[in-house]
Amino acid sequence: MTTLNKPVLRRVSVASQFLRRDPLVLTLHPGGFIGVRESGRRTQYKIDLKTVVRMAVLGTTAKFTARSRDLRKSGMSWKAARKQARAETGTVVET
Repeated sequence: MTTLNKPVLRRVSVASQFLRRDPLVLTLHPGGFIGVRESGRRTQYKIDLKTVVRMAVLGTTAKFTARSRDLRKSGMSWKAARKQARAETGTVVET
């Protein structure tokens, strides 16, 4: 894998729901953070990569836990409930 030595910019065609309807520009900075701004704007919002990873893990595990609990309450076995919840939430377990 290549070491990040300078910022890398990528335009994403997903419209921003919080700001205007323009595409977003994502910047991956070598300092360990991501910058997000609207195309044609200068204001950049930055977030630390540690925070992004934490939010992703917490969000995914919360969905997985809630779904497996619901499946368990519906009478499914513990093992089958966890397997189905993993498939539905996209939680991948590396062995």
